[in-house]
Amino acid sequence: MGAEVARRSTPSDAQTVLNALARAWLARFGEPLRGDVAALLLALSDLETGTWKHVRNNNLGNQIAVGSDDFILAPGVGPTGEQTGRFAAYPSLDDGARAFVALLTRDSRAEWRAGLLSGNPETFVRALNGQMGGPAYFEASFERYFRGFLSRYASYEQLAAAPRPRSERKNSNSPESGSGAIVAIAAPAVLLGAWIAWRLAK
Repeated sequence: MGAEVARRSTPSDAQTVLNALARAWLARFGEPLRGDVAALLLALSDLETGTWKHVRNNNLGNQIAVGSDDFILAPGVGPTGEQTGRFAAYPSLDDGARAFVALLTRDSRAEWRAGLLSGNPETFVRALNGQMGGPAYFEASFERYFRGFLSRYASYEQLAAAPRPRSERKNSNSPESGSGAIVAIAAPAVLLGAWIAWRLAK
């Protein structure tokens, strides 16, 4: 079991979180983060953290602490209403982004991963609601959660599709950067061509 740590406010913004998610995805899968998947990740993180104003200890998805995770004790909502929960705590934004990506894509959460990789907001939220046979990420009604999710997703489609500034690209000497490919974020309409070009450049 991890250790209890001091509770810290670690607010962020969409672009900063997007960059951290792109680095986390590349490190985990060795490929750039797709634009449609990036928008889904941003929408979920936004919804869970109040547009990143209420991020605590770099926890981008309000994940509950499990196993060896360090944790904070903080108010949350459970089956019986307001209660104190053990929420995972991470020392940096990159650590939080890696944990967020890992949680949604691990083998034991295959339904969540399939929903995420579908690139479809409704499919993803249904998977998170346990409608695909896996565990539930949230306890609110599907309709209420999906409305909030969809409004956020729409606002991030353009951001996730935009090229990242040169200063935010991976150093070509980094072991996580392949052959120096830009880390994300291709628009869905040009995704296939961008992915093929990246693979050929390796």
